[in-house]
Amino acid sequence: MARGGIYKSEVVRARERLLAQGRHPSLDAIRIELGNTGSKSTIQRFLKEIEEEEGGKTGGKVAVSEAIQDLVLRLAERLQDEADQRIAQLNAQHATELKAAQDATKAAQDEAAALHKALEQSRAETAAEKERYRELSGEHLATTQARAQAEQRASDLQLQLDAEIQHRTSIEGKYADARSSLEHFRQAAKEQREREARQHESQVQFLQQEIHQLKRAVTENQTKFIQANQELARLTAELGTARRELRDSDKTKEQLAKASTALAAAQAELAALKERLVAEVERAKAAGDDLAKARSEVRDLQVRAGQLEGELTRTREGAAQQLQEKFQALIASMQAPDFAERVAAAFERKGVLQRRPKAGESY
Repeated sequence: MARGGIYKSEVVRARERLLAQGRHPSLDAIRIELGNTGSKSTIQRFLKEIEEEEGGKTGGKVAVSEAIQDLVLRLAERLQDEADQRIAQLNAQHATELKAAQDATKAAQDEAAALHKALEQSRAETAAEKERYRELSGEHLATTQARAQAEQRASDLQLQLDAEIQHRTSIEGKYADARSSLEHFRQAAKEQREREARQHESQVQFLQQEIHQLKRAVTENQTKFIQANQELARLTAELGTARRELRDSDKTKEQLAKASTALAAAQAELAALKERLVAEVERAKAAGDDLAKARSEVRDLQVRAGQLEGELTRTREGAAQQLQEKFQALIASMQAPDFAERVAAAFERKGVLQRRPKAGESY
């Protein structure tokens, strides 16, 4: 491998060797003598300097001691060797640095390729997100329209519920006399307990009369409760009609989701109301503190009616996904062949729908 540069002393020695061989020291001959090392412009510059030095000398060449010449040549060769070693070290260092730079360049190129790939993937994901956003915008618009219709349906159901509450309030007023009789009974029972030692027989007669009156009051109340149950059965039939409308409207499932939820809430409240009405009948049969508990149940029912209004409000604000899942579950349940049987059985277990009495039976 040719060296990167030459020295003037090397050109001088090559020129002298050519002259000693009887050859003309031309530019190409000197470069071949140097082992094809060095540029022609550098060699030509050195030859010009040598010729100028030789031309400027007067009286010919001055004889130089061969020992001095030999010493100078050895020094020059040693300097040349040291220079060659230094050049070799620099070349090795340069090669190492060049390899490190190439490795760093390759790593940077790989990283740039990875970043470019990630950028393309991000662009694709961004495009997909934009498409998803457009789809969600369309779904949101449809949900908003369905919400408006469901709110209207919920408002209608609220009106029906208000009418039912008013009817229940009317029934409660009809029980005022029975509660008054119960208070009278409790007061009389208290007085009779104080005089139990003295008036045991008279107390028994009084209690028997009171029980007889209460039985008549309970019979009347049972008649009123039967009417209330018939009214509730009518509302249940209306709910069944609403479910059939839901089954027939496959294309408007999302729009009727909230209305179905409101219907379910209203049904739950009606079921709770029926349970409380039946409980009041049982407490009237049992007499005593049961009618006082009925008053507490009525207050709880009023609180629950307020909670129902809050639940209807929260239902309007529910997420569209949750409404869709509930609606699908409701539709799947309603489409089951035994849906009506399961609903009737559930009502019977909770005591909402009273069993029709057989001939000779009473409530």
